[in-house]
Amino acid sequence: MVDIVDNAVLVMILAGLAAGLINSTLGFGNLLSFVVLTSVLGVPALAAHLANQVSAPASFATAAWVSRKRHAATWRMVLVGGLGTGAGGVALAWIPADWVHNAAPVGVLAGALLLVLVPAMRHWHVRWQLPGLALAGLWGGTVGAGVGSFVMPCVDGPTAGPTRNVLCFPMGLAVAIPLVILSPGRITWVMVAALSAGMLVGGYLGSRFLAWLPARQSTSDQLRMVMAVMALGAAVFLYGGSVLTALSVAASALLIVAGLTALRHHSLRHHATVGGS
Repeated sequence: MVDIVDNAVLVMILAGLAAGLINSTLGFGNLLSFVVLTSVLGVPALAAHLANQVSAPASFATAAWVSRKRHAATWRMVLVGGLGTGAGGVALAWIPADWVHNAAPVGVLAGALLLVLVPAMRHWHVRWQLPGLALAGLWGGTVGAGVGSFVMPCVDGPTAGPTRNVLCFPMGLAVAIPLVILSPGRITWVMVAALSAGMLVGGYLGSRFLAWLPARQSTSDQLRMVMAVMALGAAVFLYGGSVLTALSVAASALLIVAGLTALRHHSLRHHATVGGS
């Protein structure tokens, strides 16, 4: 357990609010709350990680409710993803904290690569969705950071964002429940309560924003590219870079992506003009 001073509770609620907003739209929100807990409030890394894992379902509880009529999740997808996260949650009850710390940046980079490869993967006639969800769940149950980037390639389509939110809620519960049962003494419940309160509100606001976006494949692809850029910045931070360095890398990558997209659109318009003349 970790002692929490009164003036830190508001900071935790605000961190949870921001994390829930980011989780339900782009992912990696738990990385933000982890940084606030460890760097700003001085919470030990393992205690912060466990609190994040137990609180994370709150981000997707309200998000799943808002997305309940716009998703393409199936019970089979929920079951496979939940089994993966449940196994990860059991492992996390005993896994060394150093392993989580060392594995996180590698996994986040892998998630960014998967997000970029999704357009090419649409042409692969391989049944990778369910195995991919099982691996995403195992990753989410142990490391947690970037689980949305692993789930997103498995739910490709115009409603990928809402589908991911609906899947991540039971997957998050499958992590939290084993942790609560197997290692309740290592969980700081004041921290969990404060984070969860903020995440409930943030998840609702983020999912309402997703509901406002057009349900088109192009919208989903644009969201996916922003997620990949955020994943790159998160990986830089996890490798030991400063927050400023991570933001600079993410901003540079976003500018490059925006420039390449603009060039592609210009080329398509040019070919259409030439072909029509």
